[in-house]
Formats: sequence, C-alpha cells, structure tokens
Amino acid sequence: MENVAVLILAGGRGSRFWPLSRPTYPKPFLTIFGERSLLQATYDRVTRAFPSAPVFVVTETRFVAHVQKQLPELPEWAILVEPVGRDTAACIGWAVLQLERRLGGDPVLVTLPSDHFVGDDAAFSAALQEAVRVAAGGDRIVTLGVRPIRPETGYGYLFAQPEEREGMAYRVRRFIEKPPLERARRMMRMEHCYWNCGIYVWKRSVAWANLVIHLPDVAQRLAALAAQSGGGADDGDEAFREGYAQLPAVSIDFGVAEKAENLFVLPVSFPWDDVGNWNALSRIVPVDKAGNVVRGPFHGLDVKDCIVVCRKPLAAIGVENLVLVETDEAVLVCSRDHVQRIKSFLQETGLGGEP
Repeated sequence: MENVAVLILAGGRGSRFWPLSRPTYPKPFLTIFGERSLLQATYDRVTRAFPSAPVFVVTETRFVAHVQKQLPELPEWAILVEPVGRDTAACIGWAVLQLERRLGGDPVLVTLPSDHFVGDDAAFSAALQEAVRVAAGGDRIVTLGVRPIRPETGYGYLFAQPEEREGMAYRVRRFIEKPPLERARRMMRMEHCYWNCGIYVWKRSVAWANLVIHLPDVAQRLAALAAQSGGGADDGDEAFREGYAQLPAVSIDFGVAEKAENLFVLPVSFPWDDVGNWNALSRIVPVDKAGNVVRGPFHGLDVKDCIVVCRKPLAAIGVENLVLVETDEAVLVCSRDHVQRIKSFLQETGLGGEP
C-alpha cells in the first residue's frame, strides 16, 4: 500500500507498572508477556501490515538509547526526538512537523501507541489497511473501535452513526473520554458503542489541520519551535528544550479527537487491551487453577487470584487478590482493587523517582 507512514509513540512516566517500570524505563520497553517488549511487538505488527512503509518512533531524549537497543533495525533518521514529554497532542504535532520535512508529500499516517496488546495480528493488519483506505479518500480521522466488555473508566467511548458510512467505518456522533464508573456501565450496554483503541489514521495534512483548529496554541508554539530549532530536538538547544517544556500537556483524545467533526470509527473484533495496569495481565496471560498469574520463581500456599512478578524466590501463604512485584530496586504489595492508585501514591510519596 503506497503513501503510508507509521508513527509509533514510545514514552511514558513509568508509574502504572511500578516497580518493574520506572521513569527511566517506562511500559513500552517492558517484556511482560511474550518474548518481545511491547514496543518490539508493536513494531513487528505494523511492519507486517505495511512492509514497505517507513516506520518512525517518536520518543523523549532520555529514551532514545532504549529504542535503539530494542529496534536496532530502525535507522537513526526514523527516531523522532522530543526533548521532554508533554502528552500526546504535542508529541504527535511535533512528529507531524518532522515528517513533513523528512518525507514531504501528504502520506496517510498510522499513529499508534507502542504499549497495547493485540491478540490477532492478521485481523489487526486488515483493519489498519481498511482504515488507511478510508482516510486516504478524504479529510477524515479514522480510529479503531472495540465493543466494550466491562465498564472501564480509563478508556474513551465512541458512539457510531451507522447511517453515515465510509467503507467499513462509521461517522462518530459522540466521543466521551474517561467517563465515571456508573456512566461507563450504562454506556457499555448501548448500541453502536465502542472503546476507542487510540489508533488514529489520517493524512499528515489532516492531523496538522485538526491540531490547528482544536489546539491552536499548541500548533502555533510547535511551528515556532520547529522553525527555531531547525527541525531537531536533540541538538543541545536549551532554549528549545525550555520552550517545549512550556507547551500545554494535553492528550490527542481530549484535545482533538473528542472535538473533531470528521472522526470515523472502524469496528474491530480482535482481542485488544491497552495494558493500563497490573490487572491487565490476568486478561492476557494464562492463569493457573487458582486464578493466579505468575512470572518468576514463586512459591504459594492457598494463594488465589494474585498477580506475581519476581526475579528472586518469593513466597506467600493464605493471600488473595493481590499484586506482588519484586525487583532489585523495590517491592510492591497492592490489592488488585487499588492498582489505579499506584500512580497517585508514587506522586505523593516520591517513590516513583521522577527526574
């Protein structure tokens, strides 16, 4: 498929999978299921889907070495560098400006996170190819949508308008990002409702135009910074770094997609998870007869529904519904009902070690 480019977002704060992840080594670089890291698995999927398309990874300066180590086949010019992380709207906007210089033209960009689980690569490839066809035909933003199977407060919910269709995609009549629990419970039972997978397929010009429309301050600042830096974030320009650090931190979901009038959803049925916290492992990794997920030399007696990750022998007796994680730096013991609090706990205590 011609005139396609892939943009993989690889960053993060390293809090949701603490202590295995940390600020200097966030989730995309972890190998928490399978034999490849989440970033490597994402790269493998997109190169199978688009074998001749250029693939770019956008990451922060402090993660460049991790990207180079995990993807040695990726040429240096295909790593797009942010000086600091300012959430996905700035990240994508910066990458779009870099791609304009490096590629020219107006390719369809497949823009996707590096830290999700996909359970059927063939179905994923087919869906992306259809999304590219729809996006190439007009000024459309196409995202993939999965039918909700549980009330999730950390996902975006899309309501399709089935009477307005382009190819296999439907226009989105409403986008609700991260609803409260009771609202999520109601919405998941409604017709034509989908989880947003956070994968946006759009022409480069459409991505930039929507940033200009919906986040004009971010777009203006990015354009000025790109002109100031000469197109590079890794040139040691402290003024550029400080200017970038002052950009508003807003997600592409809240800042653009939720407001866009030209958003379409392509329904998909392959297994998908955004691997948002430790509980995701029990949905992805096989559990034992007692409902435990175990990675490492664990010894348990009367242990039920626990997630255990350890590198040294770890023992537990008579416990259930816990997350037990041991690393050389720290140990986590947390109820599975409270994993969403890990991020705020680390911020309050300073244990996260954010530089």
